[in-house]
Amino acid sequence: TSGVNVNYNLSISANVEVKVLGATGNVVRHLTSRSSRTAGINQHSWDLRSDTNTSVPAGTYTVDIKAVSIDGKSTARQISTVIVTR
Repeated sequence: TSGVNVNYNLSISANVEVKVLGATGNVVRHLTSRSSRTAGINQHSWDLRSDTNTSVPAGTYTVDIKAVSIDGKSTARQISTVIVTR
């Protein structure tokens, strides 16, 4: 596979951070860092590469999505698992 689409639905506009974590909890890739997103369906693509632009090995990865409302009063988090096969 050439990549993974990460989809999430926001009920309100929010600042969103999307990270991919390795098996030990280390950050492998930052897909977005506190970028403003509108309410509704949003998507980011992960090309199965690390922040250092190297291909990640086969294994289980965690996608951690954190959304903070624009006024900073509410936070939501979504965690999902991605299995990479090579």
